[in-house]
Amino acid sequence: MANAVDIEIDHDNPSLLRTTLSGGLTEIPALNLAVNGKPWATTPTIPDPTAPQDRKLWSCELPPLDTPESGECIELIDPRNGRSINQVRLGAREPKRNGQGLLAAEVYSDRASPLFLAPSMVFDGAVVTIRGAHLPPMGDPSKLRFVVGPGVAFTVEYPLYFPEFEQHYWFWPNAGWSAFLLSIDLARSSAAADPFKISFVHRLDGAESRGGAVYVPDQLVSSIGFPGGLDDPTPVELLEPNQIAVFSGYNFFRLVAELLGKYGVAPRRGVTLLDWQCGDGRVTRHFLDNWAGADIWGIDSNAEKIAFCKRRFGAGAFVHGAFPASAPLSTECFDAVYSLSAMPLLPANDQRTWMEELARLLKPGGLAVFAFSGECAAAYLSRYLDGDWWSRWKSKGYSDELCDRRLKARLGVPDYAPDVFRSAENVKIESSQFFDTLAIEPARFGYLDVAILRRR
Repeated sequence: MANAVDIEIDHDNPSLLRTTLSGGLTEIPALNLAVNGKPWATTPTIPDPTAPQDRKLWSCELPPLDTPESGECIELIDPRNGRSINQVRLGAREPKRNGQGLLAAEVYSDRASPLFLAPSMVFDGAVVTIRGAHLPPMGDPSKLRFVVGPGVAFTVEYPLYFPEFEQHYWFWPNAGWSAFLLSIDLARSSAAADPFKISFVHRLDGAESRGGAVYVPDQLVSSIGFPGGLDDPTPVELLEPNQIAVFSGYNFFRLVAELLGKYGVAPRRGVTLLDWQCGDGRVTRHFLDNWAGADIWGIDSNAEKIAFCKRRFGAGAFVHGAFPASAPLSTECFDAVYSLSAMPLLPANDQRTWMEELARLLKPGGLAVFAFSGECAAAYLSRYLDGDWWSRWKSKGYSDELCDRRLKARLGVPDYAPDVFRSAENVKIESSQFFDTLAIEPARFGYLDVAILRRR
């Protein structure tokens, strides 16, 4: 076969294939991989750091296995012309496991919506630059498409190598190829263009489906002077740069507002909304800015954060209250309560208490929207977990145990559990005395799932 290249299996990762390209093959920007005659994934070729002018490197992970497999037919294909570069039949392939023996196939689900994040935004006055990461849909970076509105001048680089995703999402094929860099040139975009929303589209099984979205605040001046600054620092936590704090808060605001609107709570005069554990107000502030006429409240167990919100914002009401004990607020006074940080910290004994308190505060028919640590969160920490932990968690639908000393050491607080994990079914059961479950959506707030409940 012309231009044939050797295909190697990584000794440390039995699911990883790699090869070296030389000569005319170095012009190929990416290679397609087919497994047993079916297209699997397309991943980039990159310059060989030891000889960047003469060779390029390529690697791709195979689908996860439950049991050992042998005789898989592997074919490398040039996507420019569809020609085969090499075809081999593999010997025995062992399933991929983490250092504690947990199978990747137990954690990976190709039906799950791939997690994405966009933690960084920089605006220089003309160009908005967003750095983020998006897991390749079903392990294939070529199945992801970025959609920006018509008339928007933008460039996008994807996939770029991102070792952090590769470490945490060890079970997801080709997770290392997750990073993206997107730049929007506001000066070159047309006057009628809307450059403030970036959508992800997944190409799966011959059809396209909508994934998540990233939002850019249309009033970028709002990043000035928040959350602190030299004139008014908040001493309660390490602060990100102002633009990043506003960017993350605005995106969470848009997600919460979308979910509220979907189930009947929209910005109008007199609507009442509570942010439970509002922190420094990075989400609350955008409701204050965008929900004209609404009555916006925040409550937090940290008195310094509440003092900061009162000092910084000229509107809204902020209350200091113990957590998860009863809030110093009137019964049946809110149309909706949302919380992005409370539920992951609640042990089993406090979960019912908190649900009862949410029900007390909500008007009949009011909405509770809260994030919780479900399967996506457990998967995020799964490199520290063993098979026994995973089996117990899957069977019980609840876990507050840590089973790996390295995880405790990494956190720096040995007796602190960073997440209480709950299955969707556990949340439904524990809330059923007070609420009807409208929906549970996976990985809507980073790796946290979100529950949307209606008070009975």
